[in-house]
Amino acid sequence: MAGLVLEGIVGSGKTTVIRYLRKYFIEKDCSTLILTEHDTERPMEPFRSSNPLESISHLNRLLSIIETIHEIQKPIHADPLHEMYFVFERFHLSHCLDIAGLEKFHLYSDIDSRLHTLCAKLVVLSVPGNAIEERSVVTTKQHRNEKWSHYLSQIASTDEGVARHYLAQQEDLFKLCQKSKIPSMVVDTTNRDWQDISNHIIDFFEQEISC
Repeated sequence: MAGLVLEGIVGSGKTTVIRYLRKYFIEKDCSTLILTEHDTERPMEPFRSSNPLESISHLNRLLSIIETIHEIQKPIHADPLHEMYFVFERFHLSHCLDIAGLEKFHLYSDIDSRLHTLCAKLVVLSVPGNAIEERSVVTTKQHRNEKWSHYLSQIASTDEGVARHYLAQQEDLFKLCQKSKIPSMVVDTTNRDWQDISNHIIDFFEQEISC
């Protein structure tokens, strides 16, 4: 059992990287569970800035699925070719920031420890500060619906203000990355060479760790 937690602000390239990861796992011919933010983070949108217990309960349910598969596999598969892999997009770091707040990461420490036990690794995609307005705000408004533009307008009244919000969120993700027990890596996406970026992540993912 091994897994990857993929974090990053809006427009950092998570969806694109996941496309490359899918190809990687298909070529590897292994069992894989990939949960995107539609499964991990979106269900919690009604609970933003509220009691984090609902958030923690949701993450526990998702993590229990992986732990159950892990327990089933242990007596059956000794062959590493039959290893099970998982990818979580926007998991406990995003939940902590969106719902509980940076200073309450301790509420998610048990989830972090369980991910570590499952040999998970953590990757945060980094967007250069001077590109956040274009990538996280302007471009996303061009490619998403009016509801998204309305959501951004609730964050701040100007594109510059929204960009400052996402810059602060990215810096907080870096701080949480340091608090996590999970082996982690921040990946610079300045060049947007997604094949190279994904290969870099895969190389990190394939490194053996003690877990």
